[in-house]
Amino acid sequence: MSEAIQKVTDPEVPEGDDPDPDTDAEYRALYADAQEGTERLAMLAKSAKDSGHPEIAKIYDEVRGTVMSILSDVITATGGALTNIEDQVAAQGEGESQLLPDDAEKYLQLFGQYRELIDGLRKLVPSGSSDGDKQHAVFDTLIRMTDGMEEFTKSITLDDDDDDDDDPSATVEEDPEE
Repeated sequence: MSEAIQKVTDPEVPEGDDPDPDTDAEYRALYADAQEGTERLAMLAKSAKDSGHPEIAKIYDEVRGTVMSILSDVITATGGALTNIEDQVAAQGEGESQLLPDDAEKYLQLFGQYRELIDGLRKLVPSGSSDGDKQHAVFDTLIRMTDGMEEFTKSITLDDDDDDDDDPSATVEEDPEE
């Protein structure tokens, strides 16, 4: 299991030790784990074929060919997009990073779509086996990172709320005696 996954799933590692995790490194580790999972499924399929269980081999091949392929694509696309966002924000300088609400909404929709895809893929991988549990750890990490980037995006979004509902000084109270 990669260090990025261990950092997330290992209860011995206290949360918050690394205040600025390297998104690119985490996604590279996730991609490597997905590739290892793909190779394990190929070996399991071969073993099942060799032992006279072609129906089981077919399942392993199907999961390897579809689920793991989609997972690798999601990891690559998400990692690239999030690293790009981080790079853009870092280039603007600390404390000055802000997104316009329309731009933020596009990113938030993208993160929501990633989350739905990851949740759907996670449901396809059976839990209870060591390989399935390892893949679930990958999905959990992707979900955590996507949720983190969603929160980050929300935190740097300019507030387009021009209503003064939150500002108590802007509220004009009527005199009940009038």
